[in-house]
Amino acid sequence: MKTLFLYIILFLTFILSTSFHFHSIDVDISGKIYRATSTSNLPVKGAKLFVKYKGEIIAETETDKLGHYEITINVGLGNGLTNTYDFYVTSTKIDTCFIKSIRQFKSEEFTWNIKLPGRCR
Repeated sequence: MKTLFLYIILFLTFILSTSFHFHSIDVDISGKIYRATSTSNLPVKGAKLFVKYKGEIIAETETDKLGHYEITINVGLGNGLTNTYDFYVTSTKIDTCFIKSIRQFKSEEFTWNIKLPGRCR
């Protein structure tokens, strides 16, 4: 009888510990960071793009010489998909500049070309 009770407790512990596990997905974002002038779009090379969630950096990357970047953000399912993720750009020539907050990702992979606002010069 004690053995049966022990097996039931172990089984319930296993079920409870695995059923409340929050899964997550990776959201892959790629694109180009550029400055728009009156005559052309100038790539921003060597810029650092980073993402903050609840005040902490959760992902970061640098642009190549053509201004291209690729970044992956680990997003939790459920509440994680609707939380706010803040995007920033910085470099030796640009102070840290807030770009945009995203509350919801509609796909796991997308392209986003970032035009730096005038205040990020």
